[in-house]
Formats: sequence, C-alpha cells, structure tokens
Amino acid sequence: MSRYRQLFFFILVLCAVSAWIVATKEMRRGLDLAGGMRVVYEARPGPGQEFNNQTLQTVARILERRVNASGVVEPVVQPKPPRQVIVEIPDVKNKEELATRLSRPTKLEFRYFKNIQSDRNPGAPIRMQVDRENGNEKIVFYDPEGKEVPHSKILADSELILTGADLKDNARGDISGMRSVVRIEFKPEGKEKFAEFTRRHVGDYLAIVLNDQILSVPVINEAILGGKAEISGNFTPQEAQNLANDLNAGALPVPLEIVEQNIVEASLGAQYVSQSVKAGIYGLVLVVIFMIGYYWLPGVIATIALAMYALFTFAILKWMGVTMTLPGLAGFILSVGMAVDANILIFERMKEELRAGKTLHSAIDAGFNRAWTAILDSNVCTIITCLVLIALTSGPVVGFAKTLAIGVLVSMFTAITVSRTLLHLVTSFGFAQNARLYGLGRQWMQPVGGKGFDIIGRRAIWFSISGVIIATGLVLLFMPGGGLKKGIEFTGGNMIQVSLPAGVTAPQVRSALAEFSPRVQLSPEAGTNRTTAYIRTKELKPAELDRLREIVTSRFKGAEVVSTSKVGASISREITEKAILAVVLACVAICIYLSVRFAQHGFVEGFKYGACALAALVHDVLVVLGASALFGKLFGWEIDGAYVTAVLTMVGYSVHDTIVVFDRVRENQKNRLKGETFEQMVNRSILQTFARSINTSLTVVLVLVTLLLFGGSVLHHFTAVLLVGIVIGTYSSIFNASPLLVLWERQARKAKGQLTPAEMKPLVERPSREALEMVRASSGGDREEEEDVEARPVAGGVAKAKPRTQQAKRRKRRF
Repeated sequence: MSRYRQLFFFILVLCAVSAWIVATKEMRRGLDLAGGMRVVYEARPGPGQEFNNQTLQTVARILERRVNASGVVEPVVQPKPPRQVIVEIPDVKNKEELATRLSRPTKLEFRYFKNIQSDRNPGAPIRMQVDRENGNEKIVFYDPEGKEVPHSKILADSELILTGADLKDNARGDISGMRSVVRIEFKPEGKEKFAEFTRRHVGDYLAIVLNDQILSVPVINEAILGGKAEISGNFTPQEAQNLANDLNAGALPVPLEIVEQNIVEASLGAQYVSQSVKAGIYGLVLVVIFMIGYYWLPGVIATIALAMYALFTFAILKWMGVTMTLPGLAGFILSVGMAVDANILIFERMKEELRAGKTLHSAIDAGFNRAWTAILDSNVCTIITCLVLIALTSGPVVGFAKTLAIGVLVSMFTAITVSRTLLHLVTSFGFAQNARLYGLGRQWMQPVGGKGFDIIGRRAIWFSISGVIIATGLVLLFMPGGGLKKGIEFTGGNMIQVSLPAGVTAPQVRSALAEFSPRVQLSPEAGTNRTTAYIRTKELKPAELDRLREIVTSRFKGAEVVSTSKVGASISREITEKAILAVVLACVAICIYLSVRFAQHGFVEGFKYGACALAALVHDVLVVLGASALFGKLFGWEIDGAYVTAVLTMVGYSVHDTIVVFDRVRENQKNRLKGETFEQMVNRSILQTFARSINTSLTVVLVLVTLLLFGGSVLHHFTAVLLVGIVIGTYSSIFNASPLLVLWERQARKAKGQLTPAEMKPLVERPSREALEMVRASSGGDREEEEDVEARPVAGGVAKAKPRTQQAKRRKRRF
C-alpha cells in the first residue's frame, strides 16, 4: 500500500503543477475562436521558371516581413510544400485588402525609355504626353502617325537599369509638395550604377515601373550621385507607406494566387466558445451521472480521474502552445466521453474477477492487467487516425487531431495510474468492502432462463439488416437529386456567413443577392432571436465580395457579416484527393496494426482479425455516407473538411468495440471450455463483453448529443456524423465483425478438412455448465437469500469463501 501512497503524492504534485500552468499561461486561440484571417497562397511559376523548396522558403520569408510591417501581432506564416504558404493573421481591419496586398509581387524596375523623344534624343519615334485630371497623372504614348502605343510595347522596347533588389530596406512613405511619395536609397552597387547611368543620360527619361505598371517617367535633369531617389505615382499616404513596406520586405520571386481564404469576426468566435463550453459542461454532467449510477463507487473514482484528466490535458495543451480551434475544442469535449472508456473496460473486468471470488485488491490488479491489451490497441487505432489527419490536413483540423491525440494519451495515464491508485487507497477503508458499492448485479444482455442469446447463430439476420441499411444509403447517394452535397472546400467558391435579425427568410436573401446566384441556407442561432445565413456563391473577386457585403448590410437592417471563406478550384481538387487518401490510409493502417497485434501464430493468422475489423470499418463508412446524403436532402448540410475529420475520427473510434470483442476471443481461445466450438466461444466472448461495448459507446454518445443540441449550428453535421458512426460502429463490432470472424474460421477449417460435425450445427441455445455458473455469479451477486459469503484474504491473495445456510444469520457480503 505504501507504493500507492507514493503514487497518490505524485498525482497531487501533478495536479498542483497542472493547476499552476492553467492559471498562469494563456491558451492560444485559433482564428475561428479569436477572429482573424487564414489565407493559403499558391505559387504560380511561369513557363521555364525554376521553383524549388528554397524558393518557397524565400516566398514565406517575404510574406512574413510584409505581415510584420503591417503591424500585425503574432502572425503565423507557414510554408506548405510543394507550392503553398499559409498565413494566419489575428483580427485586423481591412482583411481582404491586406490579403490581396500581401500577394502582390512588388516587382520594382527602373527602365530607360530609349525610344521616347527627349531633350537629349529629340528624333526618337515615340512621343510621350502626360495628362492631368483631378490631380492624377495619365501617361500616354503616340507613334509618328499619332496612334496610341500600349504601355506593354513601350516596356518591351525599354532597357532595364535597376531593380528593387538594388535598394536598401529603409524605404519610407513621405509627403513632397502635397504629393505622397516613397523615398528610397540604393545599395552601394546600385548607387554606382544609378550614378553612372544618370551621368550619361542627362535629359533622357527614366521610368519607374511597379508590377509592369508605369508609375512615373521623370526626366533626368542632372547626375544623381547620392544614391537616393523618390517614387511618385498618385499614391495616398497609406498606399505610399504600404509600398515602402513591401519594398523593404522584398519582391516575390514568383506570382502568388489566393487559393483559400477564411475570415472570422471576433464576435462569432466568442459565440463558438460559449456554445462549446456549455455543451461540454452538459456532456460532462451526463457522463458523471451515468458512471456513478452504473458503477457506483468505481464510478465516483472514475469521475475524480476524469476531472484530473481534464486538468492534465488542458495544462499540456497550454504548455505545448497548441492553438485551440473550434474543431480542437470539439475534440477536447469529445475526448471527455472517450476518457472513461478505459475505466469502463477495467471496471467490467474487475467485476468479473470479483464474481469469480477474488479479493478486492487482487480483483483490481487483475482487472487492470487483463484490460490493458484492449485499452492499448483501441487507443493506438485512434492515434493512427490522428496522425493521418496531422499528415494530410492543415488549419483547424490539425488542432482537432493534436487535441484528440493528447487527450487519448492522457486518458490512458489517468485510467491506468490515477484510477488504480485511488481504487486501492479507497478500498482500504471499511465502508468500501461492501459488495453493493461495485454494481455487480448490473449487466447489459443478462441471459434469460439460463440461456445465452445466440448472436452468432443469427448472423444471417444481422447481415441482412446491414445490407438493407447500406442499400438504402447507396440509393440516397446515387439517386437523381441525391448524393453528398459538396461544400466549397470540394467545389471551390465563396461561403459567406451572415448574422440576420429575426424574420428574414431565405427567399428574401436570395432575391437581394440575385446577381450572385447564391445558395442560401438559414439556421437559428442558439440562445438568440437571430438567424445565421450561409450564403454560397461562385468564386468572387474582392470587389464583388465587397458589393455583396454592402447589399446585405444595407438591405437587412442589423445584419452582420461574421465570416467569409474562399476556396479556389485547384485546392478543392487537392482537398478531395487527400480526403479519399486519408480514409483509405487510416483503414489500411488499422488493419495492418491489428493483424500484427493478433498474430498469435503468424501474420496470416492475425490478418483474419485485421480483415474482419476492416470489413466492419468499410460497413461503417458506407452507412455514414448514406446518412450524410440523407442529411443533405433533409437539412441541406454540406460536406467539408470537418466532415472528413468526423469520418476519420469515427474510423479510429468505431473499431474500439471490435478490439474489445476480439481481445476476449483471443483470451478465450487459450482457455476453451470442454467441447466448445469456435462459434460458441466467439458467442460467449460477445456476451462477456457486451456491457463494456455498450457503455464505452454510450458515454461518447451522451457527449455527442449535448454537442448536437448545444454546440451551435456550425458543429451540427460534424457531430451528427460522429453520432451515427459511433452507434453503427458498435452494432457492426458486435453483429458483423465477430460473425465474419466465425465465417472466416469455418471456411479456413473447411478448406483444410478440419470442420467437425459439431461445428456444422447451429449454435445451441443452452450454454455449458461453466458459462451458467458465470451467469449466476454475475446476476446473483447481490441476492442475499441465495447465498451469503464472507471472504477473507488468505496466503496467495485468493479469497476463501464460507457458505452459509438460509437459517444462519444473514450478513452483508463483504470482500
């Protein structure tokens, strides 16, 4: 016991350190929670233009310098090979304008217009004329016949003298003679070239060109030897300073295109946080009520461990500097339901050991030890899906994957170490010796009349049910007007989220924005009398987006544009390909892992377990796809990056119950009952693990229901997909994966000619005597009129049971 006291002290120290981290460190909030902008730029090198990783790093550095020069606090600039750079900027004004300006190449050139008539070259063929209108200058060129010459022709015939690379990074905006200018200074090499050129070309024109646009064409009045100059070109003071900042940051080596853009206002982020926290609290309360109501004293221990889990996880997230996004927050809340899974597996095992007559402390240790393999394998499968998400996605989804992975690892620690330590310490007190405090009589799927339910023997029924569900889903997927409704991440375009006052209808919004041919979906805002409109359009230019925003705010009084998203066609194709790859990769990786873990007699032997688990996963994915088609038909829900995240999370989690059953099959195969066939042994394994399969899923379902009801409309589809996936995953684990394993084994033995006559018969309803004894122990543990047992530890840790007659004085059963 001294060992557990030491562990308890260690846990208290961890709690104190975690509390200090939570209290002193700020949580980094993602743009979807804090407000801001996320832009994905993609390089577009020209024909024959070299582009490699070094060029990408150069682009990222230039973008970072430009963002910093704009006064943005804590921006994130991240290269994403092979050709993308992700820029995340906290809440600032004029977000769209900033995003566009960052991608401008800022290619500054000083060009000699040798074919322009000047004092030094009056016989040149091209005449230049500067027209002034409303204080602005317009430069026009004419050929000898008086026809206007395009600027592109003039630039093509000019001679390049200097570029922006010849400038020092100290440019600044200034005012000169009521005009805004940019003052520049050349580097030593540029200074010499500039001085030499101006010395030889006094009286000629030297053009200043920015991004192939002629800003000004000043005449060289004298040699400029100081290495300084100024750039003018109808600038406002802010435009002049922006150009100075961009020149200091450097010119982009390749053109950039905005392929994805998401903008969220801070007010919407605060609403997301409020809704998610409320949903998380309700979910936690439901999980606590269930755990205590079903497991009693162990449930109380699990609740304390769950509180420590939340504290430890939150502290680690803050300490590691993980950016908390809306999907990440949902992942944290979801992990609360998952965190008790290990406790459920352990408590159910512990109850079995107690029914078998072990002392309390021995049963605790045996429960933890025997549940460990199932806990490890199921959590590794979840981590596999998290790693796939981190590798193949970006943005808020990565935050979800990191949060969930950290939560899984912490939950293993709290279940194996914290719960075990607390159980051993609490059970040393007298009150904890009461058998009624451990819920031994509570069990799902209690056999009736001494007969166990024949799940394997009725496999044709379960396969038929699955077939009907999948067939219905396929009809919904491929019927005219059906199928998955793809969001802009898969098709490209713009999505604008608008908070509208009460009473505004979808037809009114569509009518007001008819020129943009929008698709409009309305959703009530929880806790308010306002409505959120999701407006989807084709890909809009910045000016068109500004006009749409102006129409909405002017036509509907009190309307507020709270979020805008843009996805280009190229990145939508990339997202589609990666989504398919992610699901396939996760399923295959889980299949391989389980094949290795269950390879008792070689990989081929283990592969049947992995393949049956994979078949159940494919079943689950098909059902979820059909459900999503139904959701799209009924509610207009579209699939997006969060949807792919939900499917992958479902893939990683729905296999948990399959692992629990297969783990018991693996154990029972080593300890087969006399005369028991493989089919009967698998059926017995399912019945033994039925309670833990239901309970592990039920705790997650409770959390998902609260997220669905209180988590806000933005999480509805994400949560609904997970909810369907978890429920159908539990069904397929029990009623599909295990019967498939039996069929595989029968076919293998039939091929070898090893199938016995007994195995060819259907499973007999009446179980073996040993199974009946186990059932009586599980169902009658609290029935004092049948038997009264007083157990005292003896050498070796085995309880010595002393039966009493009905006439003897009844005493409470104690361990």
